[in-house]
This record gives sequence, C-alpha cells and structure tokens, in this order.
Amino acid sequence: MPYIAGIIDTHLVWEPFSFTDYYLGYPVTVLSILLIYLSLRLRPPFLSRMYCLNVAIPSFCYAFLSVFPDVVKGIGLKSVWTIVVGPSTSIRVYLRYYAICSYPYFSTLTIFLAYLGHAKPFFFQKITKQRHITAMVGFLHLWTTISVLLFLPRDVQSVYLDTLKISKETDFSIIAIAFTVINLACYVLMTVLYVLALIQIVNRTNNTNSPSAASHRNVLKSVLIYCTAPNFFCAFALSGYFCLTIFEVQGFLKPSHWKSPREISHWIQSESFCGPVLLTTETLASTRLFVNVCTALIAFRDYRMALSKALRRIVMPIKMPFIAGVIEVHLVPVLISKTDYYLGYPAVILSTLVIYLSLKLDPPFLSRMYCLNVAVPSLMYSFLSVFPDIVLATGQKEAWKIIVVPATSIRNHLRYFALCSYPYFSTLTIFLAYMGHAKPLLFKRFTTRRRLICIVCAVHLWTLITVFFFMPRDLQVIYKRVLGISMETDFSVITVLHTVIVFVCYMFMMVLYALAIAAIRKHATSTSGNEEAVISHRTVLKSVLIYCTAPNFFCLFALSGYVCLTIFEVQGFLKPSHWKSPREMSHWVHSERFCGPVVTTTETLANVTRC
Repeated sequence: MPYIAGIIDTHLVWEPFSFTDYYLGYPVTVLSILLIYLSLRLRPPFLSRMYCLNVAIPSFCYAFLSVFPDVVKGIGLKSVWTIVVGPSTSIRVYLRYYAICSYPYFSTLTIFLAYLGHAKPFFFQKITKQRHITAMVGFLHLWTTISVLLFLPRDVQSVYLDTLKISKETDFSIIAIAFTVINLACYVLMTVLYVLALIQIVNRTNNTNSPSAASHRNVLKSVLIYCTAPNFFCAFALSGYFCLTIFEVQGFLKPSHWKSPREISHWIQSESFCGPVLLTTETLASTRLFVNVCTALIAFRDYRMALSKALRRIVMPIKMPFIAGVIEVHLVPVLISKTDYYLGYPAVILSTLVIYLSLKLDPPFLSRMYCLNVAVPSLMYSFLSVFPDIVLATGQKEAWKIIVVPATSIRNHLRYFALCSYPYFSTLTIFLAYMGHAKPLLFKRFTTRRRLICIVCAVHLWTLITVFFFMPRDLQVIYKRVLGISMETDFSVITVLHTVIVFVCYMFMMVLYALAIAAIRKHATSTSGNEEAVISHRTVLKSVLIYCTAPNFFCLFALSGYVCLTIFEVQGFLKPSHWKSPREMSHWVHSERFCGPVVTTTETLANVTRC
C-alpha cells in the first residue's frame, strides 16, 4: 500500500479507498489540467465552459494533493514531506468530498440549462445572463462548502470547529438530512429532465429551422449522452449518504462514543449492512472523479474537435494493417480494426490457454462454465482477426482473396457475439457465486446439470437472436435473404429490448455486488475451519468479485453505444434505403456529431475488454 494509507485510515477512509485515490491521482491530474487548458484556450460557449471548469478545478486540486506528498517523498525530500503530509492530507480529504459532492449539483444545473435552451429558448436567454449564472454557480459552491464542512468525519472537522468555537459534540443531523434529501431531489430532478429532454429531442428532430435551435439541441444531446456514466455512479452514492445520515441521527459519529477515530473507522467497516455499502460507494467515488473528467473532455463539440485534431496528428502517420479497408465497410472504424489486429495475437494465445486449462484441470463447474463461455467465442473471433494476415504474410495472395471476405463477415458476427454474451455470463456467474455462498442449499438444487445446460443454452440463444438483429444491415443480408426477411424491416423492438435487458443486467449485477460484499463481511468470522465447502464458496465469490470488476467496468461504457445504435434504428437511419452504399452509412455513423465518438470509443474499449 502507498504510505498515505495509514494516515487516511484515521479519517474514516479505508485501504481500498486510498488505493484507488493513489493510482487514479496521476491520470486525473493530467486530464484535469488538459480540461482547464482547453476551457481557457478554446473559449467555448458558457454552458460547456461552466460545466467543464466546475468539474475540472475541484478534481485537479484533490488529485494533485493526492500525489503531491508521494512525489515529494519520491525525490528524497523527507523533511519537506514530514511538514506537508499532515495538512495536505486534511485538505485533500476535504477536497475529495467537495469534488464528489459538487458534481451532482453542477450536472443537474447543466442538464437543466441545456433542456431550457432547447425547449424554452426565450426563457433560456433571460435566465442565462451573466449575473444570474454567477449567482447560481456561487450559491452551489456555497452550499457545497457548508454541507461538506459539516458532513466530514469529526476528526477532520476538529481543524476548523475549534477555531469557530463549535463543539465536536454538536448534532449535525439536520444538515445531514438536508444534504441527503437535496442530493436525492437532484437525482430525481435529473431523471425527470432526462425524460423530458428525450421527449423534446424526438418531437423536434425534424422541426429545426434555425442554427440556434440546432445548436441547443446538439448541446442537449451531448449532455445527455456523456453525463450518463458519471450520473450512473452518482446513483450508488445515495446509499452511502443514507447510511452516514443514519449514523449522524443516531449519534454514532460523535467523538464521545469512541476512544479514537480509528475505533469508529473499524466499527463502520464491520457494521453488517452499512459497512459494505460505504466501502463500495467510497471506493467507486474515486473512479467517479476519473469518469467525470474523461466524459467532460468529450462531452462538447469544441473539446472533441481539439482532441480529435491532436489524436489525428498521433495516429495518422502510423501505417494501418491491410484489413482496415475491408472492415471499414462493415461499420467498424479504422481505429477499431487497429486494436483488433494488435490485440488478436495475445487474445488467441490467452484464449487457447484458458480453454486448455479448463479441460486439463477439470475445475469446479462454475469457474469452468465462466472461462469456457468467455474463451471459446474470443478464440474464434481473434483467430479470424489474424488468420487472413497470416495467409497474406506467407505469400498466398490468391488464397487471401478467396478467404478475406467470408472471414471478415464471420469474424464480425463472432465479434458481436463475444461482446454481447459477456454481460449475461458475467451476471450469471456472479449470481451463482453469491448463491453458493449465501444460500448453499438452494444453490445445490438450482445447479443441477440439466438446469445449467438449459440456462447456458438460453443465454446463447438470446445472444444469437440479438446479434443477428443488432448488427449492421450489410452483414445481416447474408442470412436474411435465406430467411426471406426484408432488409427494410423495422427491428427497433429487438434493439430496444436488447438495450433494456443489458441495462437490467448491469443494475442486477450492481445489486449482486452489494449483496455479495455484505455476505462476505457477515460470514467472515462465522465460518469454522472444518467447513471446507463454505470456505470454497466464499473464495470463489471473492475471486469473481475481484477479477470480474475490470471487464464489467469497461462493459459499462458499452451501454451508451447501445443507446446510440438503438436511436439510429428507431429513427430508421440504419435501413439501406437511406444510403447509396454501406460505406456511406459507415462514414455517416462515425462522423455523426454526438453518437459517432460514442460508437467509436465504446467499440474500441470493447476490444480491450475482450482481451
């Protein structure tokens, strides 16, 4: 662990919390500086500038203080480190809460103003005068400052409460309740604005007569798309706020109840329900800051254009693999073919190794089921990614001409299958692992061979159906002509259902994560050494939670890509009759102002996730 973990532990911040702080501090610092620089350099519209600066500045201050003591110690200035580590730690704890707590307010304000600009443009002009914006932003910062100062752990509050002659035994339950209620109200308002904004966008898609109205609609689309991921994380923070508010109302956070701050820290962690909740929400909070800054960089057109120009200067001089031109026809951008190509070889090797070990070792059925259902589709897809290139490298150009087109079509089918099947099998594995630990008798009844085969086959069947109807139309022509299905058929019901089911999978997965962590904490000290089966189930559950988190985190970003493709399908933009050729549709999808970067980014991350 980094040295700072022991210091943070006294401030009710636990080891996983400090771990994520430490390693995410460097990228958040760099990205925040870039965001601030672009905001000052580009002079974007006030709405995007207000949002980005109010996200970047608190994140930068906190992230910089997260890594600054370590940098000082790393260069050998131990005497300076001894001086700065104490106050910097107290300040960074405050800045951490400030950066996290301020985001929901500014996110809600940004969505509200973006919605007004699209739905009520005249009222928007009145309310967005400089003095009104300054007053709103100033009030949000003032409320955030007050609520954070009175919502921090008591030992951190002692720094300023003694100066203000306020007792640490003061009851702050009213502030805590108000803080939680306001955050909940913000999230409810945000959800309502999402629904209203989507209705406005759908109703006014073809009724835009002015550049100003089109600009407001574009800003609203950007905010809705790129603020979704951070707001998804914010939803989990509400449970943590509820727990801390309950502790404050019951008086458990007053110093008189405990011998030391460390004792209250250990009690909160061992608390049967709120302990795992707080541990999870606080750990996700560090990730939230990273996601906030990343999405802010690509949320608005001016920032995206600046980043796009910088990336072109880096990427364009690199020679692309031969297969890039072939894949581009199939709605897969050049950047994705590049990641496919370079990740294909390690994916083939690793998938082969996973399959070999699964068959050779004869592990428990749960790990074997998960590994085989991940490795087999990945191996088939990765092998077809590199096979045409191997054929061409051996000088067999005639053979390459024969196999490259069918191989590319099949590999794109397998690509979508491998990516779409993972969330289902990941959720199923976490569910079964949790059942084995929490409900062992029900687990034995549920996991008979016949039932497992039925479940796995049902998941594969649903994945096949959704993949067939969710892929680009030029790939669908191969089998739809055989089945007598028109290429102009509206598949919006299938795509909407697919997106909803994937979203439900992730929500269910998050619930399982919370339940599993609570079950592990509850049974950690209640299992005797002779209960080998219980220990085995708990070990499997821990492994699944730890090692499935990274792929699931990457897959989370795929939801925005599914939403974009579903919108295109519902609006009829993916039908061949709208375009002269598949290449024209491909260029339109990836050059589309908002969903283009989303589709490109999510598809690229999908390749990294698969590997």
